[in-house]
Amino acid sequence: MIYDKFQKRIYEYIGGIIREKKRKLISIGGMSDHVHLFDKLRASESISKAIGELKGSSSKWIDEKKLYDGHFSWQAGFGAFSVSESQINEIARYIEYQKNIIR
Repeated sequence: MIYDKFQKRIYEYIGGIIREKKRKLISIGGMSDHVHLFDKLRASESISKAIGELKGSSSKWIDEKKLYDGHFSWQAGFGAFSVSESQINEIARYIEYQKNIIR
């Protein structure tokens, strides 16, 4: 559960991890029970490794900052998709406004 009052801080932290890895964050957003992350991986990068690093670092940080009651952990799995260059803006917009669209 990602509390609304901490969502922005969590997204900023995740964005910082991506920038530290020299990747480009295109968009981040989601709901209280999930996050959509849209960034560019280099062809040589493993999706599993990249997601594992994000999950591990961010869950540890969420625990240290006490942004969740109890121990925080992401779900075991994840979904990853490649997208066409022509769809980047549309997908980024959806991720940014998903919360408003679904409510």
